Amino acid sequence: MIGHPTYKDIWAAAAVRNAVFDLNYMNASTDIPDWIYACVFNKELDQSVLTIEQVKTIYERSPVSVV
Repeated sequence: MIGHPTYKDIWAAAAVRNAVFDLNYMNASTDIPDWIYACVFNKELDQSVLTIEQVKTIYERSPVSVV
């Protein structure tokens, strides 16, 4: 949240550990894609291939979208 335009002035400093900045990249490279799906859509992964609308939603909810 420290990098988000709305909240960036709340803190003077921050540290990250094992941060995920791009959820689509992590979804493509992880062995637990259901974690990403659950965090973004708040439900279980019920398919192996995401639709373009789902990919767009995942991007919009990734920290990288506000950089």
